[in-house]
Amino acid sequence: MTTPFDIDQGTIRILRSDSSARDLDRRYAVLVDGKIVASLKRGDTVAIPVRAGRHTVQLSIDWQESAAMEVDVARGEVVSLHARPRGSFQLWQAFVRSDHRVALERAI
Repeated sequence: MTTPFDIDQGTIRILRSDSSARDLDRRYAVLVDGKIVASLKRGDTVAIPVRAGRHTVQLSIDWQESAAMEVDVARGEVVSLHARPRGSFQLWQAFVRSDHRVALERAI
């Protein structure tokens, strides 16, 4: 991780939607470059300082992960992403599709 004094850094900001009742009291782990750096509860936003460059961002809940997303972060830039439950979850999907439970997308 970077410190507040690093001049060659940017920020990855992730907002978790509060519009879905699914995973209501559950936290999503936020992974940047394979390391857990934060957790998101419903309606939360986290800002993660990173060195400028390419990073892999992923969300995890239980044993399931979102698809990995590559983001390029420039010095001073804030890259905004949106986390949400994915699809209409049915129990059988938890055992068949590892990427079905949570989605990570670029914020518009």
